[in-house]
Amino acid sequence: RGGALVNALRRAGYGLLFRQCAGILALSDGEARQLSGAFPQFASKIKVYYDPYAGETASVGIGGFTVAGGDAKSYYFKKGSEVAFRMHKKNYDEEWEHLYGDCKSINKEFKDKMGWSKVEKHLFYYDTKCE
Repeated sequence: RGGALVNALRRAGYGLLFRQCAGILALSDGEARQLSGAFPQFASKIKVYYDPYAGETASVGIGGFTVAGGDAKSYYFKKGSEVAFRMHKKNYDEEWEHLYGDCKSINKEFKDKMGWSKVEKHLFYYDTKCE
């Protein structure tokens, strides 16, 4: 799907953004919403979606540009065929066992690095190294 074009753009110094429409998802609160994917296609076992109603962290802006903060405080996670659930970043450690408990090697790999700041690495490891 356009691999040669993508590679040519990367070599020319362009960056690519990924945005995926997930369609309608059933959520743990019994509702259904259309959500957009938050992380790239490597995350196939656990998918993460933007929460359209998420609050944001405090931000600092200069001249109309945000230079720090302004990050979403919650996302929707969907593991396999489970119903998607809303998770606040501050509760990520509490959900660790639910998300990654079926992969024992991830605990060894990220022994002291289980916080939200490494979520992309956790998802990539889980998707590529865990069954």
